Amino acid sequence: MKKNNINPEVRFARNNDDWVTGRVKDLLLERNTQSAKSADYPLMAFVAGKGVASKGERYNREFLVNDQDNKKYKQTESGDFIYSSNNLETGSIGLNNYGKASISPVYSIFQPTEKADSNFIDKLFSKNSFIKQMIRWRQGVVYGQWRIHESDFLNISIKYPSKTEQNQLGKYFKQLDQQLKFHEQKHYKIINLKNAMLSKMFPREDIKSPELRFKQFKEPWKLIKLNKLADFNPKSDLPNQFKYVDLESVSGTKMIGFKKVEKANAPSRAQRLARQGDLFYQTVRPYQKNNHVYDRCDNDFVFSTGYAQLRPNIDSNFLLSLVQNDCFVKSVMIRCTGTSYPAINSNDLSEIEVLIPKDPLEQEKIGLYFKNLDYLINLHLLEIKKIQDIRKACTDKMLT
Repeated sequence: MKKNNINPEVRFARNNDDWVTGRVKDLLLERNTQSAKSADYPLMAFVAGKGVASKGERYNREFLVNDQDNKKYKQTESGDFIYSSNNLETGSIGLNNYGKASISPVYSIFQPTEKADSNFIDKLFSKNSFIKQMIRWRQGVVYGQWRIHESDFLNISIKYPSKTEQNQLGKYFKQLDQQLKFHEQKHYKIINLKNAMLSKMFPREDIKSPELRFKQFKEPWKLIKLNKLADFNPKSDLPNQFKYVDLESVSGTKMIGFKKVEKANAPSRAQRLARQGDLFYQTVRPYQKNNHVYDRCDNDFVFSTGYAQLRPNIDSNFLLSLVQNDCFVKSVMIRCTGTSYPAINSNDLSEIEVLIPKDPLEQEKIGLYFKNLDYLINLHLLEIKKIQDIRKACTDKMLT
């Protein structure tokens, strides 16, 4: 084993020893213990991006096994490194953070040596550069039958530091992963909360009062056409080119995602973006006029086929929430035309009937509630992006 003076760009203080060049077998040993599933080693799946996880219905293939009680599975322990040759490009490679489990024999399993830290191995061996190096050793002609022999994998050349520095790196990246998981879970929970509240705080079909309301409001909501809430043929024109931010209704989740667009023409862009599941676009945007960028224009909306102005006494945040409700989305979908980019024209859109509170204060309270949820959703989304950027930068600079 020879010394190598090429060290990472960024290191923890007091780590002065050079990284060394060796082989994967310096850090990992193959584990190939096979037995039937048991209570001590429950049958689990190895899922890309998640590692060892419950099989669930999607990954459960036991019904295809004739002798389920005696079929042999590979046993794995916490801290093992696992990969599948067939799915390396999609991330089927990583660490077992679950614990004792049985998994399919198609996976290759390795346990760390005394020289290795499991969390360090996870980050070093999950890098795209290392995966590309692994793929060079893959053998086979037919996709789905490619294989990297364990002996070839163990002989791949790598660079690694002392066990102490490995521990520091492994702990640091594990903390980043924990922070990322925290914000991802919060983000997911708030999106689910928002979707649940959209169904409860807006009336369902043929019912004029929502299931949940603020205490002071009792009156049934009133039925009104959308053209009473917004003018789809405004007399004032927007400038041809401006800067704005889309608040985009995302297919399947009805969450709000922000996307900056530079110097785009709003109506034509909205038409191009209309697609199945993303049928309705609405934006409250800053736009440029006379060389001045306005921070917010509450009365300007872009729908799937054009530009509309909010009418007086209609709360913009309430309308934003209204158009994300399932009942409204269904009303739009049944009126859409087109195949490549299903869309609804402005006349049909303006004629859709919706239920709104009679009291403007109720509109305002509902709008503010969902505005705050959107704020939390995007707050966690920004944290997720920030941590992902930090992790990528640190992976590039702290791991060779």
